Amino acid sequence: SQLTVFPFLRLIKKPIVYSVIAGLGSQRRAPAAQALLHLNTVVVSNERDRQTLECWGGARYRFIRSGISETRVRSTPAPSVQSEFLLLVGSAPWTRGQFVSKGIRTLLDVAVTLPKLKLVFLWRGHHLALLQKLVKSRGLESRVEIINELTDVGKVMARVHACVVLAKTSKLVKAYPHSLIESIQARRPVLVSYAIPMSEFVNEVGCGVVVKRVDVESLKQSLLALQECYHQCVGACESCGDDFSLERVVTMYAALYEEVCHETETSGGVVDA
Repeated sequence: SQLTVFPFLRLIKKPIVYSVIAGLGSQRRAPAAQALLHLNTVVVSNERDRQTLECWGGARYRFIRSGISETRVRSTPAPSVQSEFLLLVGSAPWTRGQFVSKGIRTLLDVAVTLPKLKLVFLWRGHHLALLQKLVKSRGLESRVEIINELTDVGKVMARVHACVVLAKTSKLVKAYPHSLIESIQARRPVLVSYAIPMSEFVNEVGCGVVVKRVDVESLKQSLLALQECYHQCVGACESCGDDFSLERVVTMYAALYEEVCHETETSGGVVDA
């Protein structure tokens, strides 16, 4: 991902609040200073991006962590981990290449080595035949469930133990994937790649385990670690679930807009890019 300041924004005379959704990734070089002058405030959702903007200088920024409505999920008691471990796989691939970059093949390979592990895929319809072929070739038909239709995410969350989103680079998914936020709100721990900015939050509060690399050995060890400390992670989810409330996000954005409009001589609203 990159912070790209589109030229047409120069034509807008009202103050611009620019929200970075996916994260800045490995971008270390700031956009041209002239381009940043057209932005009143850059909103970032994670500590990594905040540090990057701090190093750039010249860009006014605000830290607002992502949030979503809690109406789709509900907190339920965590299921036992004694006989099986159900892992919900979020952020399905859009392309065949993302079967590798989003760790789908790696997850299936790890499942072969861990008989206790079962996978539940929330699918988008894209490349379903390829997923089914990969599952069958590994003899995992009895331990892989594919949900390829509209479904009640809350009900699915209630019967799984945890949720996973893997990515080799931060540009593949949002900085805070919705499926992982919903998992925490449902009091279900998460597995998240280090490349995804949300991993720093997970490390800090202990609501899951960070996967250092998208390969079989790293993912297997992370899964075993999550099972070992599962109940502690559930407790951390109970403590931090409210950190992602939509009400908090709306309140913080409203305060920012009010501040921007108050400071700006130009009358009228704010353009949110």
